Amino acid sequence: MFLDSQSEVRRGGAPRPASAAHQFAQQRRETFLVVQIEEPEVVPHLEAIAALPGVDVLFVGPADLSNGMGVFGKPDAPEVLAVVRQVGEAARRHGKVAGIPCAPESVQKYCDMGYRFFNVASDYRCVANGLRKTKADLAGMGFGR
Repeated sequence: MFLDSQSEVRRGGAPRPASAAHQFAQQRRETFLVVQIEEPEVVPHLEAIAALPGVDVLFVGPADLSNGMGVFGKPDAPEVLAVVRQVGEAARRHGKVAGIPCAPESVQKYCDMGYRFFNVASDYRCVANGLRKTKADLAGMGFGR
C-alpha cells in the first residue's frame, strides 16, 4: 500500500491510501531507466544512447563487456577500462549517471571516473564471499586444505 502526504487519515487513526491516479503519478516520478552497456557493439553508439530522453543511468557491466571484447575474466584489462572511462564521460556530458558493479574497495576508483551508482552487494558477490568465509572457517578448524 502506498501512503504519502496525499493520504487521508480515517477516524480511529487508520490511514486511507492515496487514489490510484495519485499512486501512478508518484510511481512515474520515482521510476528511473537504467541502460546496460555490456556489449562492445554498443560502444560506438554511447553518445547517442546517453543523449536519449528518459535514460537516467548508463550501467556498464565490465565482466560481460570483457567477455565480448575477447578478454574474458579480465574486467581491468586496458581495453575494458577504456570503455568504462568512455561510459563515465558520456554520462557526464549528457547529465546522466554512470553506474557499475564493483567491490566496495573499488568505489573510489570509479567515483574518480565520474561514476555515482554502484552495485556493491550482488547475489554473486554475496555467495562468493560467503563461500570463501566458510572455507576459511573450516580450514581454521583443521578441515580441508
